[in-house]
Amino acid sequence: PDNKRLVVATVRRGRAMLAIFDTDTGRVVQEIPFTSRGEIFNPAWSPDGRRIAFSAQVDGFTNLYLYDFESTSLEALTDDAVADLQPSWSPDGRRLAFVTERFTSTIDSLEYGAYQIGLIDVADKRVTRFAAGAGGDVTNPTWTPDGRALYFVSTATGRPELYRQTID
Repeated sequence: PDNKRLVVATVRRGRAMLAIFDTDTGRVVQEIPFTSRGEIFNPAWSPDGRRIAFSAQVDGFTNLYLYDFESTSLEALTDDAVADLQPSWSPDGRRLAFVTERFTSTIDSLEYGAYQIGLIDVADKRVTRFAAGAGGDVTNPTWTPDGRALYFVSTATGRPELYRQTID
C-alpha cells in the first residue's frame, strides 16, 4: 500500500473495527466495523493494498481473517480452537506467516504448547509449519524483502532474541 495510510484495530461503541488513517493529516479516512468479531489484533496490509489480514477473537477463539476492499468482504482464513496471531504478508502477497500453537497443542486434553510459526497460502488456506530452528516461543514473523527468509523472535535461550531463517 502507499505509505500515506495506516490501519489500526480499535473499538467504537462496543464494536470491533479497523480504522484507516491518513498519515499526513492524522485523520480517520475510513472505518470498517465488524459486528461479529469480539476483538481485532495485528492488522496487516497486503503488499498491493487491496486487503488487510488480521487476527480476531470470536467466541473465545482467535483466528485469522481477510478483509477485501474491492468486494468489501470478510473471509475466515482459519477456523479452529488454537490461537492464530500476528499475520505477516509475503512480499508477493500469496502467503501469510503467522504465530500459532496448532503444531504444539492437543485440544482434546487442553495441553497448549509453545507458539510456532505457520505459513498459510491465502488462495487455498493450506497451512504448513515453518520449521524455525529455534525453540521456545517463536513470534513476530516478518518476511525479508525478497521473500526467501523470515525474521522472528524466539525465547529459546530464555530471553527474547531476533533470528533469521530461510524458507526452504
